[in-house]
Amino acid sequence: MRIVAYVLLVALLSVACASVKTAPGPNVANPSLRATLLKMEAADQKVRMQALAQFKKTGDQMTIPMLWILWRMNSVDKTNTKRMRGIVDKYGWPGKTLVGTDGAGAAFLLVQHADRDTPFQKKCLPLLQKAAEEGEASKSDMAYLTDRIRVADGQKQLYGTQCSWKDTVVEMDPIEDSLHVDERRAEVGLEPLDVYMRATKFAIRHASSMNPGSPVYDSLKEIYGPYFKDEDSLKK
Repeated sequence: MRIVAYVLLVALLSVACASVKTAPGPNVANPSLRATLLKMEAADQKVRMQALAQFKKTGDQMTIPMLWILWRMNSVDKTNTKRMRGIVDKYGWPGKTLVGTDGAGAAFLLVQHADRDTPFQKKCLPLLQKAAEEGEASKSDMAYLTDRIRVADGQKQLYGTQCSWKDTVVEMDPIEDSLHVDERRAEVGLEPLDVYMRATKFAIRHASSMNPGSPVYDSLKEIYGPYFKDEDSLKK
């Protein structure tokens, strides 16, 4: 997998749909922690949007600006991972009651992008699974992190959430018991695999015009149909 192509995969879907932030609400136990998580998420997304913008300009050429962005992304991810380790050690998994739905989503995204610290991701997975069972986290987030860890370990994924770029073509990484993957996806609230892959490939083909409110964006919503939700961005 070429480095810039990988950057496209992790950055493009970050901005394919708008991520709607909600107000803290009266039931958020720790609004300060929520604000911290959202700030960390914003830094994560900013550098990935920069990578996408550079890709739109120069394609898969390894330019000096792209090298700088990759260095910056590495720095942001290291900082966020270090802070997330401290947060998890202190609070356990930051669930919806503690930090709100968007705060919990931000916590997942930051752990999902902690790819340089797979042991930390593995530590978080059972915490996220328990939170999802208790309604404190998203089951789909649990599915994404499960697959991320399995692929990193060279295993087949369970839910079909992880893709690779091979010879300019986006392909799904191997799936265990692929005949029943849509059943597993439905159990965690994910769209059918065919819908997911069609939307992913469509978004990549139209990267240069994938902006909320654009005709291309509306076409993406049509592909997703009832599975498209503005509050559930494709940044996972």
